Amino acid sequence: MYYILALLTGAFISSLIVMNGGLAATYGLYSSMVILHFIGLLPILFLVWYKNETPFSSKYPLPLYFGGACNALVILLASYAYRHLSVSAILALGLLGQSVAGILLDQFGFFQVPKYPITRNKILSLILLLTGALLMMDSFVLRPVFLAFTGGVLFVISRTLNARFATLTNTTLCTFYHYGIGLILSILAFLFFGASEISYPQFGMTPFSPNWYIYFGGIVGILVIFLGNLTVLKISALSLTLLIFIGQVATGMSLDLVRMQEPPSPGLFIGVIFITLGLLANLFLGRTKMAK
Repeated sequence: MYYILALLTGAFISSLIVMNGGLAATYGLYSSMVILHFIGLLPILFLVWYKNETPFSSKYPLPLYFGGACNALVILLASYAYRHLSVSAILALGLLGQSVAGILLDQFGFFQVPKYPITRNKILSLILLLTGALLMMDSFVLRPVFLAFTGGVLFVISRTLNARFATLTNTTLCTFYHYGIGLILSILAFLFFGASEISYPQFGMTPFSPNWYIYFGGIVGILVIFLGNLTVLKISALSLTLLIFIGQVATGMSLDLVRMQEPPSPGLFIGVIFITLGLLANLFLGRTKMAK
């Protein structure tokens, strides 16, 4: 069941790239950050009130509060990269960052995550994974490439911190802090860097875009957090990263087909095959070793 939930998480994440990228194209990069965090925070505030939660009654380890900050940066970096790269390319670069972070988490047990030492199977899996990610690249522009890669690293850190925070509190309070901190940082970023976005056409015209789906990024983000909290402590960090990517790429290819009105390149399909082989090497061979 947790493998299916991880795949579903990947599908939601791909959808978020399009939703948040469309919001940024309409209102501006920093303005869109404020909007999506505000919309996402509204249902969480209702849940906090409905469940009589007391979010400020206890203090928690300081690093756990940075999950929301990391995720805000992930959204910001992906929205910028969306202007220059396809969804599939962003996913491929994000996978590289996620894989590096996942292997480090597995090896060293950062943030109190269970340790899963590096094995030959994981090395084989990583080689196949990196080969597939390189094949999925459709262009190379240094800044968006680097930012998309960094977003992958930050995504794994955010996912892990949020899951650990949820074990000390609950999913509702964890998500409250996640969006609350993200909104505060988004407002500060807008005040310092986004004042010029008031001149965007959407601010002087109708207040809402006809592309209604772009406003649901905050809501879908809540689902991603909820699913991440369910799966991150049940599956190794590398396996979870690979499963999420399979869900991402299947959805991303479909979204690119709609967005670009052209079929995926042969390199993309070959890259997906390599990544799938890497997934099977990591999961199947790992299970065989455990059975012995």
